[in-house]
Amino acid sequence: MLRGPEDFGGEVEDYNEPSQSRREFLRFAAGTVAGATLLGKITPKLFEGVASAAGNEKNDDSHITRVFKRLHARGDKLAHHRFKAGETIPWPVPVHIGHDWTMTLRPADAKRFLKSLNLQSADIEVTTSNTVDIPEYDPENGFIYIADYTPVPKKPAVWHVRPLCTTEIEPLAHNYDKIRFNVRGPDTFKKYGVSKHHNYHLQVPYQLEWYSGRQKKQGLIDPNLETCVSEQRLNPAQYEQVDSLVKLFRKFTPNKKPVAIISKPFKLKDPGNDPSMYTATSGILFISGNDLRDPSDTKLVVGHELGHSIHQSLKAVAPESRAIKKLNEAYSHALGLIRRSDPRHKPVESVFADPCSPAYLRIFQDFDESTYDTKLVCNVGHPSDNPSEIFASGLNVLRINPGHFRQMFRELGPIEQHLVRDVIQAILGVLQEAMVINHTQSKYLDTLVPHWREIAQL
Repeated sequence: MLRGPEDFGGEVEDYNEPSQSRREFLRFAAGTVAGATLLGKITPKLFEGVASAAGNEKNDDSHITRVFKRLHARGDKLAHHRFKAGETIPWPVPVHIGHDWTMTLRPADAKRFLKSLNLQSADIEVTTSNTVDIPEYDPENGFIYIADYTPVPKKPAVWHVRPLCTTEIEPLAHNYDKIRFNVRGPDTFKKYGVSKHHNYHLQVPYQLEWYSGRQKKQGLIDPNLETCVSEQRLNPAQYEQVDSLVKLFRKFTPNKKPVAIISKPFKLKDPGNDPSMYTATSGILFISGNDLRDPSDTKLVVGHELGHSIHQSLKAVAPESRAIKKLNEAYSHALGLIRRSDPRHKPVESVFADPCSPAYLRIFQDFDESTYDTKLVCNVGHPSDNPSEIFASGLNVLRINPGHFRQMFRELGPIEQHLVRDVIQAILGVLQEAMVINHTQSKYLDTLVPHWREIAQL
């Protein structure tokens, strides 16, 4: 989460916690007050003198406070400068902003920075991260270095990021991505019953480069101006496929208009876990470049995530939607269905079905993209998770595999057919309600689901 402007320069935070028993602490406090009465007043010099007498001048509070004040003064200048792609944020740990969506840091620089603080503690650390990352990218986002505990790798630390969208900006935040630095200092005054913890925070704004079609741009992505942006230049066929899908689905999204952000292909931690995702709060549709290698996969993955944009958008602007309620009911009935030997039995039960039961599998398999495309490497469809997933997967199936779906429907028993009809009617109902709110012409429904009339008659 982005912080407000008051946090960008960094702060020193104080925490108080007892480290002695109540009796010991009160005894010490009474003695201190009595002694201070004779001296006239309590001053920080009293503690500084004790700390110095203990031979730990580098870790007494006055020295550490001066160190962190210097950090604050230097960081204020950086917090108001925006670094561009190809530049290096010079301090506290140099971080290079790549012309692609990467950040690069040398671990030796982190060790050098901590050493320059001149603090005698093995616990001081510096952490580097950014406000927007790609969770499934390997290696991990950011870098942490702890003095005397972290070995210094020879290879630079490189992590992957993505540009920020205007819909992700909080009202009080600067309109750019930020690299975050956190410096944690040693605790002081533990011996006297009070623990003071020093922490310094700094956020430095930067901006990345990205492509809109063949055109290179930089800075924030505005969904009012862009529908599809990418880390590297896409070939015209790839860009047109994603861009046309986003524009079509926007006809059915009454709330935040989705914008596709496409990374270059990267190594996945789990090849079966597709990193592409839709974020309802911002309208961002993140697409991994891995999903653009095959046009069929692109059509499935992008269509699935865009399906979420329709469902979540209607749910946000019309929480009392009849179609949304009908979809929720059909999903609940699917979970509660237990197959009976008597096909005339009503498909409504109050208990959850066994996920391995034939009825459970058949209902959700019919709305799962992987049922119709066995070559899929990643698990695109998981309609049993929640109503939004059965909508996204179901819409994909009705769009792309209408013939095969109708054939599968005929093989179902009466109970399953009844429930599948409910799901179909709910999916089409969501589309039609969204069209009314958006004032979308009916021809776009024919484009989105060409055989919707035949499917509605099942």
